[in-house]
Amino acid sequence: EQNLRFQGQYFDVETGLHYNTFRYYDPEIGRFTTQDPIGLAGGFNLYQYAPSPIGWIDPWGWNCIANKVAGTAREARAKDLYGKRYGKENVLSERYLRNAEGKIVKDPLTGEARRVDFVIKNSDGSGTAKEITSLTANKRGQLLKEDRIRDVGGTFVRDPKTKKLIEVRNISTVVRVR
Repeated sequence: EQNLRFQGQYFDVETGLHYNTFRYYDPEIGRFTTQDPIGLAGGFNLYQYAPSPIGWIDPWGWNCIANKVAGTAREARAKDLYGKRYGKENVLSERYLRNAEGKIVKDPLTGEARRVDFVIKNSDGSGTAKEITSLTANKRGQLLKEDRIRDVGGTFVRDPKTKKLIEVRNISTVVRVR
């Protein structure tokens, strides 16, 4: 008998449950037998597999990534649009905020770095930061983190081709896209 089940779960013959790395799923009741190890980050129901197991991917039983897929598609469309508008060589994707010495700066509150979705290189050598997001996403926390990083010197990004630092003079402008 084949022991692999839906979404990469492994059938445990002894218990009759499906195993997902950290916890067991009971197909009879349609839920996990223990709480999600990532807590509420996986959703409000700590025992659910996914809101829709056909449309959401969660091979390890850790997190749902439908929003990530949609976000990647939004960013690809934005990159194409910005490339046509400003020239592909002037559009930098996924760049960490750095200090004047080129070191990645971390948020003094969370200890996390901030990667800006896009920086558009301006003719004066500076950059303009853009944050691409959905029509409804709340970016307040992310922008507050970016502001704290800027306050401690994280106002540059590195151009991956030239390796030069580009000063980003603004906190990311939120661009809402379908």
